[in-house]
Amino acid sequence: MVVLNLIQSFAKERKVSFTFKAVREIAILRLDESRKLRENAIELYRKKYRLLLGDEIQSIRERNQLTQAQFALLFKLGVNTLSRWESGRNVQSSAMDVLLRLIRDVPRTLAYLQGLVA
Repeated sequence: MVVLNLIQSFAKERKVSFTFKAVREIAILRLDESRKLRENAIELYRKKYRLLLGDEIQSIRERNQLTQAQFALLFKLGVNTLSRWESGRNVQSSAMDVLLRLIRDVPRTLAYLQGLVA
């Protein structure tokens, strides 16, 4: 009932008939709002826990001349997980964030980890 009222008021505001077009426009607006809310929530979470940003994670990987597949293998992750971290769609755990910072800040950490995986 609430959704129907929403669709009807939306159609009335836009001066369009109650059609599939109106329903489609509402769905697109809702998806966009949901996406923005999710992005804001991720940003707030990263700030609260002082986690590395996606571009910082990508920079660590690139600075060590590793592909996403190589980097993911090193941490026993899926490539898609790493890709989502780097693009900012998902957030790494605090423990993984510490490990990424060690690779970035402490010389030979990456070589040590690569020795464990080999």
